[in-house]
Amino acid sequence: MNIALISFHYPPIISSCSQQMQDLALELKKRGHFPTVITSSPDVKRFYNENFINGIKILTIKGFRSKGNYNYFIRGINDLLNPILILIILLLNRFNFRLFKVLIWYSPSIFFSPLIYFIKKLSNAKTYLILRDHYPEDLKNIGVIKNKIVFNLFKQFNKFQFKIADKIGVQSTSSKNYLKKYNIQKEKIETLYNWAKDDYNKSFNNIDVLIDNKKVFLFLGSMTIAQYNKLIFKMMSHYKLLQNIIILFVGTGSGLVEIKKFILKEDIKNVFIFDQIQPEYVKSLCEKCCVGLIFLNKEFNSHNIPGKFVSYLRAGLPVVADINDNSDLAHVIKNFNLGIVNSTSEYDDFLFKIDQFINNDKKLKESSINCKNFYKQNFTVESKVDQILEVLN
Repeated sequence: MNIALISFHYPPIISSCSQQMQDLALELKKRGHFPTVITSSPDVKRFYNENFINGIKILTIKGFRSKGNYNYFIRGINDLLNPILILIILLLNRFNFRLFKVLIWYSPSIFFSPLIYFIKKLSNAKTYLILRDHYPEDLKNIGVIKNKIVFNLFKQFNKFQFKIADKIGVQSTSSKNYLKKYNIQKEKIETLYNWAKDDYNKSFNNIDVLIDNKKVFLFLGSMTIAQYNKLIFKMMSHYKLLQNIIILFVGTGSGLVEIKKFILKEDIKNVFIFDQIQPEYVKSLCEKCCVGLIFLNKEFNSHNIPGKFVSYLRAGLPVVADINDNSDLAHVIKNFNLGIVNSTSEYDDFLFKIDQFINNDKKLKESSINCKNFYKQNFTVESKVDQILEVLN
């Protein structure tokens, strides 16, 4: 069966989304299907690029830069224009849209809907929307979108993508409630957790000397306004004089700029920032650490299950999270003993709980075992492909 996977993020871009889409494509190919990835990149030379990598057909259209652009207005315009540009370039190259039987796309971005609609009309393909963030509502809640006209325009794109999806996979159970305001039929919605393959485990030794015999707090992935909160700075100040503690940021994002400034200002010696690493090294890095950090802006109402959370669980890395207490993620961490959660602004008490947690080897070991078991039960790519194909057949 010919299946289109449509996303702005795909390797060589390094992100949890790009890795998930690659894992999905490889698993579909493994099962005898013919996946085609349609993506966009500003870094390719030609407008239309067709390659086969690991047996996967990848169509990369030269587009405008969105990832890594911290001007949210320009980023929004680029996100809006890129799907239109993809459609135009594919039409100019006489691409055969009719061959697809299934369309799977990843949101955000919310602007893929015109492209999906066009392909669906030509091919009569069944459509599956992998819905992750609650845009544009979350952007309004944290002050990124302030203009009512812009907000309502974005909502129309959201409504359109919900309308043309035969099935919508949300990342947690409570995310279904978000879709109630859009009056979507219940039978169109299901919970589709994030996923990660468990066979990427190249040894990552680049920082062994730095972290040897230390307890390492690891923050993995993007640090943007969605993840940015006060606990980060409270932790850096709290642990700055402890030689056996290291706080390690591995990734990218606008928030890291402020963290670097804080490190210099406070002359902190045990906080380190490294660029993002290839996915095959992530599990090895996580296994060398003590706990995995998750920060989410408490104004976010979406029940986000971030990709870093899945990476932590896969490696058996217990979680220290500062998030909205009403989120599904908070309930999962607490109910399944995967780490500890703070949901208030009383950071002194939580820092004391962190101290107790990281110095309790028995508790850490129990949480580590629980993390691995929960990953195997909920976050394998095989189970997600089973789920997607079942509803589309």
